[in-house]
Amino acid sequence: MLPEMDFTIKLKIDDEEKLYDSFDPSGITLSGDVVSYLEDCIYDRKLGESVTLELFSKKNIDMDHFTKALDKFLEKKEERLKREHLKNKLNSYRLLVIGIIFVIIGIVFASKLNAVLAAIVSTIGSFSIWEASNVWLQIIPELRKEMLVINKLQKGKSKLIIED
Repeated sequence: MLPEMDFTIKLKIDDEEKLYDSFDPSGITLSGDVVSYLEDCIYDRKLGESVTLELFSKKNIDMDHFTKALDKFLEKKEERLKREHLKNKLNSYRLLVIGIIFVIIGIVFASKLNAVLAAIVSTIGSFSIWEASNVWLQIIPELRKEMLVINKLQKGKSKLIIED
């Protein structure tokens, strides 16, 4: 087994308030800029690397507050991914069933339908099965990959570095 490498995301903070969304009265929602920056950095991470988040600031910041906001963001992202995974899985089952039904109808009624209509029915079935396969071969693995990234971030460590 290969040793786990570390991927470091460096976040420069001039003003602690810019870390949090100004619309959130509780003040524990990360700002859109921070979320966008973190997600962008994560895509540069190699598979299997653990994540360290380094915050650079000239002033001391409340790390407990930041950690709560980061945890909230990760939990929210994880819930969205789980919902998306379930939605895609159910949709793929629906497409598979529709595809099988149309293919069977195309085969069973091929002699009773005109050739063009039978071909259309079979083609609709084939495309439905194709789309179900696409969900299982592309979309669901991509969602699993994102879930692994979220897990790496949740297990990651954060540290504050005060600049001189």
